[in-house]
Amino acid sequence: MVQPEYGIHYGEPGLFMEIYLPKKAEFQPLLYETLTAGFDLAKVRTHFRSKAASIRRFMDRNQQLQTFSSRRINRFVSVFSGYSLYEVDGTFGGVQERTQIVRVIFVPPVAQLAKGLGIPRNRRFFYASRFLRFWTHNLDDYDRHRSATAPFEPGERALARKLSGWLDDVGLFATGYLLYEICEGISQLHRQGRLRKPEEEVWVTSFRDFALNRMKLVEPRVAINRSGV
Repeated sequence: MVQPEYGIHYGEPGLFMEIYLPKKAEFQPLLYETLTAGFDLAKVRTHFRSKAASIRRFMDRNQQLQTFSSRRINRFVSVFSGYSLYEVDGTFGGVQERTQIVRVIFVPPVAQLAKGLGIPRNRRFFYASRFLRFWTHNLDDYDRHRSATAPFEPGERALARKLSGWLDDVGLFATGYLLYEICEGISQLHRQGRLRKPEEEVWVTSFRDFALNRMKLVEPRVAINRSGV
């Protein structure tokens, strides 16, 4: 019997995001419907087209994302692969309550983005991590920083440009779709009289230095008996 074996694949870069809400029964259908619809790219694109003006007002503090156009939404690709929900107990500002957390992990398709750029396989994640963990995702700032420290390695800047487009899609989805729908849903519950008062704040945290380490099942190799015995 061949025993299963696992190989470790280190350091896949990504972004980590959590949304914090009070655990309330009224929020459960809202969260389920919003998260489930997020898997449907056509629905997400329709969301941006049909609610563009309202979404732009919601994102008025983010000039880079606020100026999205119909052409930009046509190029929008799916960045949402899954989520997890969990609950914690805690006290914030003297208020003790059970908190529901929505965790979303965004992992860029680095191998796909690096295709044709001539980047050695063992350098792809390093280049991607260096850009994703930079203090700003502005390409001009990144260019100036890299030019002042060390020249770009072959394919590195081209990969950063592709990752910049992927980050825009993540930002549009996370802010313009996911957070917008949750906040708008809470306001609607209040308007319908199903919520006594709307939440004063919805908290969101994000981490750029996230790394995904995969333990992958290795396909067993069958030894070939060439002795004829």
